[in-house]
Amino acid sequence: MTRGPSSPESLRPELDARGLEGVAPDGGAISLAPELSALSEMLLAPALPHLTAGAPVTIVTHMALQLMPFGAMPLADGKTALIDAHPLATAPSLTVLRQLLARAPSPNAECLVVGGSTPAATHNLHKLPGSLAEAAAVGAYLKAEPLGGAKASAEEVGLKLARKELRCVHIACHSAVRTLALSPVVSDEAKAQYKAVADAQRMAEEAAAKEGEDSEVAKAAAEKAEELYAAAESIIREVKRVEEQLPGAMGEGLLNTDMLAQLPLRGHPTVFLTGSHAGAGSVSIDALDSLPRSLLMCGARSVISSVWDVDDGAAAHLARAFYELLAEEPDISQAEALRGAITSTRVAEDGKWDHPAYWAGFSVIGAARGL
Repeated sequence: MTRGPSSPESLRPELDARGLEGVAPDGGAISLAPELSALSEMLLAPALPHLTAGAPVTIVTHMALQLMPFGAMPLADGKTALIDAHPLATAPSLTVLRQLLARAPSPNAECLVVGGSTPAATHNLHKLPGSLAEAAAVGAYLKAEPLGGAKASAEEVGLKLARKELRCVHIACHSAVRTLALSPVVSDEAKAQYKAVADAQRMAEEAAAKEGEDSEVAKAAAEKAEELYAAAESIIREVKRVEEQLPGAMGEGLLNTDMLAQLPLRGHPTVFLTGSHAGAGSVSIDALDSLPRSLLMCGARSVISSVWDVDDGAAAHLARAFYELLAEEPDISQAEALRGAITSTRVAEDGKWDHPAYWAGFSVIGAARGL
């Protein structure tokens, strides 16, 4: 469950798991060219002669095809990627696509931007400086105050998703297949304070049992426990509330597909998830069990996410470019905006993020225009 920093080498485990050999022609960087060319020959070649130059392309995916990096697959010349020639979108089926096209955003609805959450220490996840900058920039484009730190808890985000009428939701955080890692409802500092009170109370009870309640040792221990309790009374109430009302994953800051499936998305928002593998899931014969699927089932009109590992800096740049393009041209399709954002990311930082590892995992599900 990570989001950057990553590199082409981060794909090595995935290539090895598929039994594929990465080629390293320069500087040890893994080239995906052989695999992408093979996929293009199998999946794109039959359709390419029928495509109009520059026309938008919507790919109806099936089973494992829902995880394919179509945008990075080369055309017949072997140099131009499909994303360079066409705005791309995907859909799980034509029936679903028709339903998504019928969903119109509420023009007066709010936007929700989340970034810079602080996952629980038990998850062992590093900080994401790129997500903070990303949330600030996206919030400025969408005129929304970003939720970050303790405010970006799974409970708070879940409540806003369920209760607010939204036209756009942007979440920049660590993620994994079917799970978003946000801030825990009770911070690690608050948990430590709660434990200190519990330890002090236990020590006071032990001193009373061993030395007698009227002993100086027992009285001192009891007094210390009372002082700690008084200082942490509000924290203790919150910890107990969470233990009673939010046991398990949500209390620890995790939002998964099962939880999201119970949240009605009012306003048919566009949802952009920039965490690693946020668009991935378990492949079945009729659908991809994933975060996008749950969000679409609950009312989203489109979802943008990555099925691959995500680099913190590249994802932040791509997201900013996406909203900047839509701010400049409000009526363009999200597929066009994503294509422009990918192009911008590939040439940024002197081409630092040109390798497909940094951008090819992103795709948009649906055929929405604007926000």
